[in-house]
Amino acid sequence: LEVRARKKNPRVKDRVTSVIKLIETQRFFINVAKAPETTRCLEQQAYTDKGEPDKSSGTDHAMDGMGYRIYYSFPIVKPVTKVAISFAQKTRDDYNR
Repeated sequence: LEVRARKKNPRVKDRVTSVIKLIETQRFFINVAKAPETTRCLEQQAYTDKGEPDKSSGTDHAMDGMGYRIYYSFPIVKPVTKVAISFAQKTRDDYNR
């Protein structure tokens, strides 16, 4: 048994976004014959008013397990942008005005 895990759990939104992104880009498929429970959970997953998965329906366990595994292999990478900032410097002529 080999356990693969990050030091801390991802945010729920990041985990859900990872799963949705893979399904939308057709890089992740579910074999409905071999994974009927996961298929049922995907079809019946409900969300709360706050946009979080509803834990009271009982369909979240397979989704959680799948989400952690997908996020581990395909994490959401937020874009990083560099912005060059320069400050105008006063010259002697500016002080003499």
